[in-house]
Amino acid sequence: MTANADLYDYVVRHQVGLMRVSGSIRNRVHELLNETEAELRREIETRMRMAAGRGVSPANIERLKRLMQAIKELRQRAFTEAYAVWREELTALMRSEGEFLRNAVQTASPVVVELALPDSATLRALATHHPFEGKTLRGWANDLAAADVRRIEQQIKIGLMNGETPQQMVRRVVGSAARRGADGVLEITRRDAATITRTAVNSFSNQARQLVVQENSDIIKKERYTATL
Repeated sequence: MTANADLYDYVVRHQVGLMRVSGSIRNRVHELLNETEAELRREIETRMRMAAGRGVSPANIERLKRLMQAIKELRQRAFTEAYAVWREELTALMRSEGEFLRNAVQTASPVVVELALPDSATLRALATHHPFEGKTLRGWANDLAAADVRRIEQQIKIGLMNGETPQQMVRRVVGSAARRGADGVLEITRRDAATITRTAVNSFSNQARQLVVQENSDIIKKERYTATL
């Protein structure tokens, strides 16, 4: 095999490892979000107990406002922690991706090649400010949090108008034990968080490799793009 073929093989096999990294970060974020469910359940059951079966009244609207303020604070704390996990993990990923590409090139090359790596400050700044799919990491976290709270409020309002019990409202939000929460609106948030994680891992790993190429433009003259359908 040629040096280029060896390098291609290293990179393809490395992509499988990136999928595992993405899954690990996703699980950490899901754990943070899931940890709020017990308190979320208590807030709904406690604050909406007097509202059950009484429809939309001024008193119930006030109860709903107080409930949603508590839920917003609760979930925002979780998303703030999730953002910290994303930032920490993606900064570390960019550093390791640069090291991977350097080692892969050095291993595949038939001659001794010394590649420079981007400095840590540049990687940290990119993890905070680099946009992917049109938004920064902070922007995606904020949008995800806002959409999450809107969905929760919508389901509680529907339950209130239908005269449902607090337990039924909880089921709308958290989901049932029989389906492990898959039938609640929080499942949408978990899916969205997984998508953001997967997209960010791909985007930031590519960005890290591009930084290495730019740092070593005197050595790396061309790249080959390969897409598998």
